[in-house]
Amino acid sequence: MLWGLTRVGVAGVPAGSWFGGRWDEPGPGADRSEQECREVEAQIADELARFARPRFLGGGLVSPPPYVRRHAVEHAAAGGALDDRFLSAEFLPFVDARRLRGLQATADSSASGTRETRGARLLHVWRQAAHGWGWESPQLNANTLAFWSMCAGLPPVGSSIPLFWEPRWTRWALGGGEILGRHSGPVRSVAAGVLPDGRAVAVTAGEDRAVRLWDLTSGQAVGSIPVDHTGPVISMATGTLPDGRGVVVTAAEDRAARLWDLATGRAVGGPLAGHTGKVGAVGVGRLPGGRPVALTGSWDETVRIWDLATGRAIGAPLVGHTGRVVAIATVSLPDGRCIAVTTGFDRTVRLWDLATSRPMGRPLTGHTNAVRGLAAGVLPDGGVVAVSASDDGTVRIWDLRAGRGIGVLGDDGYKPKAPVAMAVLPDGRNIVVTAAAGSRVRLWDLATMDAIGEPLAGHTGTVRALAARTLPDGRFVTVSVSDDHTMRVWDLADDAGTNSEAGSDPVSVAALATAVLRDGHSAVVVAGRADATMRVLDLADGQQIGALQGHTEAVIAVATTTLGHGRVMAVSAGQDNTVRLWDLALQRAINETDQLGIWVSVLDGWGLESHWAIRDPLVEGVRHMRSIVAAKLSSGSSVAVVGGLDTAMLCNLTTGQVSALPFSGAQQCAVATRHDGTVLLAFGGFGSGALDLELQVRTGRGRPVHRHSREGGWVHTVAAGALPDGRCVGVAAGEDDFHLRVWDLATGGAIGDPLTGHTGKVRAIAAGALPDGRTVAVSTADDGTVRMWDLVTHQQVGPHLLLPGVARAVALARSEDGGLLVVVGGDGLAVVSVHMEGE
Repeated sequence: MLWGLTRVGVAGVPAGSWFGGRWDEPGPGADRSEQECREVEAQIADELARFARPRFLGGGLVSPPPYVRRHAVEHAAAGGALDDRFLSAEFLPFVDARRLRGLQATADSSASGTRETRGARLLHVWRQAAHGWGWESPQLNANTLAFWSMCAGLPPVGSSIPLFWEPRWTRWALGGGEILGRHSGPVRSVAAGVLPDGRAVAVTAGEDRAVRLWDLTSGQAVGSIPVDHTGPVISMATGTLPDGRGVVVTAAEDRAARLWDLATGRAVGGPLAGHTGKVGAVGVGRLPGGRPVALTGSWDETVRIWDLATGRAIGAPLVGHTGRVVAIATVSLPDGRCIAVTTGFDRTVRLWDLATSRPMGRPLTGHTNAVRGLAAGVLPDGGVVAVSASDDGTVRIWDLRAGRGIGVLGDDGYKPKAPVAMAVLPDGRNIVVTAAAGSRVRLWDLATMDAIGEPLAGHTGTVRALAARTLPDGRFVTVSVSDDHTMRVWDLADDAGTNSEAGSDPVSVAALATAVLRDGHSAVVVAGRADATMRVLDLADGQQIGALQGHTEAVIAVATTTLGHGRVMAVSAGQDNTVRLWDLALQRAINETDQLGIWVSVLDGWGLESHWAIRDPLVEGVRHMRSIVAAKLSSGSSVAVVGGLDTAMLCNLTTGQVSALPFSGAQQCAVATRHDGTVLLAFGGFGSGALDLELQVRTGRGRPVHRHSREGGWVHTVAAGALPDGRCVGVAAGEDDFHLRVWDLATGGAIGDPLTGHTGKVRAIAAGALPDGRTVAVSTADDGTVRMWDLVTHQQVGPHLLLPGVARAVALARSEDGGLLVVVGGDGLAVVSVHMEGE
C-alpha cells in the first residue's frame, strides 16, 4: 500500500520541489510557481501522515515505513506542514534524525490552539536530544524523549512504545544551544572548517585522545582522525592546501605539530618538528601570493612558520616572547599583508609580519597575568582588531593598525574569560564570544563593548575552546567545547537575545541515598557538590521536606540505615573531615550516645524548618574520605563504614565505637546481605576485596575474605548484592575503565565477562532486585547514560537512558506498588520508574 502511495507522490512532485533530501531545480519549460510546489509538497505530507503512527500487528509494534521515517519531515517542511502529526511523541522516536536535524524548519505556524505550541516545544526538546538518536533504536529514542521533555517542563508525552524508564520527576536543566555530540572525556579544543563537498564541520579533540569531525548542519559525526600524538590534542586550526584539500593542524604538547586531511583523516607529510619545548598553540595563515602556512607556538618561547604544502620550516623562529606561547591568531590586512598575533605567559600581545617574519611595532601590554585566549578579525570599516583574554580576569580589544588598546569588555557579574572567538551577526554587528563565570558562553557587541542578552547556559563544566563559523545556509554559529565532555552549537541569531530558558541553574549533586521514613513515605537525601547542607526530598514528587545542617564544608558521601525502634538515620562524611549522624524524623544531628544537648530551629530559603545540633561529630579529623555505607547486622547492630585514601573506619552506630579496619586504601565501599542475614563488605581502592562485617564487629579481629588487584587501575566505584542462588557479588569499575566487572565476594573469583556498553568512565553503581527477582546493577557513566545489567546473565536489561548531563551518584528504592525506582544525581537530579513491559 505504501509503495503505491510513494509512486503517486513521486509522480506528482513538480520540478523545483524538495524530494529525498535535495532540491531539484526546474527543468526547461517548467512554469510551476513556488506556491504550487508548496501545495503539492503539503499534499504529499498529508498522505504520508497517514503512515506516521506505529501500528500494532500480531501482538507487536510495527514501525512506520522507512520512506516515511526518512522523508515525511522533508515533504512537510517544504509544504509548510510540519505540524503535530510529525512533531509528536508517536513519530519522533522513528524519525531519521540526520534529515530532521538538517532542516532549518520550525513547527507549522498555521496551526491553532495549543497543538502548535506543543509541537514547537517538542521539536526544540528533540533538537536538544537528537545527538543521541538511533535509527535502529526507536525504544531508546522514546525513553530519551520522555525524559528530556519532562526536564523541559512539558506535560508527560504519550507514546505507543512502552517506556522502560518512565520519569517521575526531574530537576535537570537542558540549557541552550544544541548538543552536537560527546567525547568520553573533557573536550579541550575545537576548530571549524569546510569539507571538499562544501559541508561546514567542527573538529573537536578531547582528553580521550580522539579527534572527531561533525557536520554542523545535520549534527552527524562524519569521521575521525587517528592522531598519533603522545598526549591529548590541546590546539587546532584549519586551512586549505593549494590543491584545495582542507586540512587541520593539531598540537598536543609533544614538541611537534601534525597535519591531517579533513576528508580522509590521513596524515599529510611528517610532523612539524623543531621546537625544543612543548607545542601549545597553532594557527593557519597565508603569505603574499596565497601560499598557505601554519604557525606553531611553543613553551620554548618561540613561534615557527611552516609551509603547509611541503611541511618545511620557513625562515628562522620568531623570537621575542619571554614566556610560553599558548595562543596564535592570524588576520589579513586590507593591503593584502597577513599578520600573526601571538600571546602567552609573558602577558604581552605581539604582532608579526608573516612576509618578513619580523615583529610589527612594540608589544601590546596591559594584562597583568598570563594571556590564554586570542582572536583577530577585520571590521566592516576596515579596522583590524585582536581580542585577548587573560588570567587576570579581563578581555581586551586591540587596534592592530594603531598598536594600542581600545577597550576592555565590561563586567556585569559574569566576568569574561578565555577562550575567545569573533563572529558577525546577521544584522551586521561584529561580536566577541567568550567564556563566562561558571560554565557559560557570553556574547559582546564589539562596537559598544556591552554584553548582548543573558549568558548562554547549558554546559555543566568549564568551557575550554570556541570556534565560529558561517554555515552554507547563511546562519552564524559558535561551537563551544567543555569539561562536561560535550560540544554545543549556538545559533548566534537565535541566542543573541535573552536566553531565559537556558539561564536556569541545574541542581548539582555529589551524593545521595534513599530511605523509607517511619510514616511510610520514601525520601532521598541529597548532598550538593558545593553545599554543606543536605536536602531531604520526598521521593514521590521531589518536594523538599527538610534539611540537614551541621557540616561546615561540602558533603562527600551519605548513607541511610535504621537504629533501634525503627529510627531512620542518615550518616554523612564531609570535606570538613567529620562524620555526622542524623535522625531523619527529627531532622537533626545526634551524637553516638544520643543525649539531647543544644539544637536550634530556623526557616531556610524555602520557608521550611531546618534543624541542626551544636555538638561534636561522630568522627572528626579524618582526611581524604571518599565514601560511606551503612548496614544493619544480623545481631541488630547498625554500622557505618567510611572508606578513604588513607584508612577505612568502622563506626558502630549503636554503641558509638569507632575502629580502623584491617586494611588501607579502601576508598569505595558497599554491603551485601547473605540469605542468612549476615553482611559482607565489598571494598575497592587499589584493587578490591571483601570483609566479613559480622566477624569484625563481634571479635574486632576480622580479616578480609580475599583481596586482589583489578584491571583498570584504582577501583573508582563499587556496589554489592546477593544473587538468587545465595552468592554475594561485588560489581566494580576501575578509574580508567569503561566496563563493569563482577566478582564473588566469598571466593574473590571473577564471574563472567566484563559488562560492556558504556563509552565513558563509569561514575556510580548501585545493586538491587527487580520485582521478578532478578539481581541487577544500575550504572552511570561519563557518556551521559544510565544502564541496567542482569548480574546472572551479564546482559544489559532494556535500553539505556540518555541524560542531558552526567550522573555521578545513583541509588535504588521501591515504589508504592513494589516496583523499582532509580534515583540519579550529578549535573541534575531525577527519579525514574522501571517498567519491565518496556524491556
